Order: sequence, then structure tokens, then C-alpha cells
Amino acid sequence: MPIVINTGASTSITPVIGDFIGPLEPTPAAEIKGLNSKTHIVGKGTVEWAICNYWNVVRVVQTTAYYVPDVDIHLFSPQANFQENEDKGQCVIHGRTTTLELPDGLRLKFPYNNLCNLPFSMFEGDPVVAGAKYCDAAFLAHPPSYHLLMSVTEQTNQNLRPSQKELLLLHQKLGHAGFQWCQKLCQTLQDSSREPVFTPKTSHVSTCDPPLCAACQLAKQH
Repeated sequence: MPIVINTGASTSITPVIGDFIGPLEPTPAAEIKGLNSKTHIVGKGTVEWAICNYWNVVRVVQTTAYYVPDVDIHLFSPQANFQENEDKGQCVIHGRTTTLELPDGLRLKFPYNNLCNLPFSMFEGDPVVAGAKYCDAAFLAHPPSYHLLMSVTEQTNQNLRPSQKELLLLHQKLGHAGFQWCQKLCQTLQDSSREPVFTPKTSHVSTCDPPLCAACQLAKQH
């Protein structure tokens, strides 16, 4: 799993208990909103990540992170790390790369993932392929998981809300049925005479703005 450098994250997150170098502490919040409908927080502690950029420059980073075993991605909050280090360090967003200056002054530059337009860092030992983007390197290392990077319903896609992702999945499962019909199947009748045909895992599936389906849009052109 890569590390997403996310300036929108209030704290860093890891799903791997082995990342922590000390005991976990309780957290004020029990859940995180925005990653899933319900994402349980087990605790927080100090993690140690040996990260490298696409030029194979490696640096060990220590930062406070939440342990959230239900997610499948690492999030690194640079501003939280800077605040822990007396405001030392900076993160500069460029058109094609992000430059991360760590509190010790070392700079690491990361290009954006071409699917989600977010800067990805890799762990030391991850595949480094000259001129390749993260999805290319991941395909070479783990071909069976490549389809996860290609799905717009993947958890890391921030362009769709959770309700829209679930609606799009239902649309696909039902043979690309109309979105309005799919939403009606998720509604309870006003007189509550019957339960919805499909019980959504997330809220607002029956009322959210339908997303665009790439397959349906392509079919309309022919």
C-alpha cells in the first residue's frame, strides 16, 4: 500500500499495527468520517515509515497516526507532522509534483498518481521503475490487484461521495439500469408498506446526484 500525502487530512492514518513503535493510546473520537460510512479508530501512537520517492531517495519519518484497521491505505498529514516539530518543514504543491520538505530539511519530490491526482509516496523496497507512475509499478509487482487502481468506486477516489459510489456499484450490478430506478429500489414507501429492495450501506443513496457511468456515456456515442 502506498502512502498518500494528503494536506486535507487532519491526522495521519495507518491500517498496519506493525507501523507503530510504541504503545497505542486512546483517542477522543471513535470514528473517522469521510473515508467510509463508519471507520472505527482503535487508538493512536507514533509510527515510523521508511518512505522513498521515485528517485529512490529514502527517509525515515516518525509522526503521530491513528490506527484504523478497516482502511486499505496510508495517509500522511504533512501539516500535522510539521506542527509536531515546532512548525519545521513545508509542503509545496506544483503543477506536476509535490515537494515535501521534512523538519530536518531534507526534500523529497513526488509526482501525482494519474488516476486520483494525489501525490503518492512509496515504502522502501517497493518497486521503483524509471519513468513509471505508481500504477505502472504496482501492476508490475501485483498484477491481480491492478483492477483496484482502475475503479472509480475505489475508496481512494475523492471525486465521488460514498453514496454516489454505492449507487454506481448498484447501477453496474443491475446491468447498467437507470440511476433513478436504482434509487427507487433503495427507497422506503411513504406509507412504509414495504422495505426497500436494496438496503444501502451509506446514507443518501436514494437522493444523491447520480454520477456519470463511463460505459453508458460511451454507448450513447454510438
